[in-house]
Amino acid sequence: MKKFLLGRRGAGMAEAIIALVIITMITFAALTVIEAGTSANKKTGDYSDLSVIVNNGLETFKYTQNTSQFETVFPYERGVEGGSGDYYVSSNKYIFKQDYYVLTIELNYSSKIYNASIKSVKDSVEVYKLSYTKG
Repeated sequence: MKKFLLGRRGAGMAEAIIALVIITMITFAALTVIEAGTSANKKTGDYSDLSVIVNNGLETFKYTQNTSQFETVFPYERGVEGGSGDYYVSSNKYIFKQDYYVLTIELNYSSKIYNASIKSVKDSVEVYKLSYTKG
């Protein structure tokens, strides 16, 4: 028994390096999965935020008579509440830019039309469209 134990001196340098390489590979794989999940969560959150803005804008449009009233009541004058993004207004067009999507809301009170469109920033594909006519 002593002979058997004397021949083994614990883990050698080669085993330690192999173990370190395996642990490193597992760590990088886990970080990749976590990053992908975080990115998907952010993308879903951006879309959800913009969908809420579309619906709030529509409700605001339904009960206001002109652009001035709309801008007074519409709750998103500084961009998405609690979120990141940019907000622009130009001649009855409201644009919300976020990391993954761009929302454009167009108002035409004389024709009583509300249009909203959410497009992907990456490839400009329209992922959501809403048109409403008062009447």
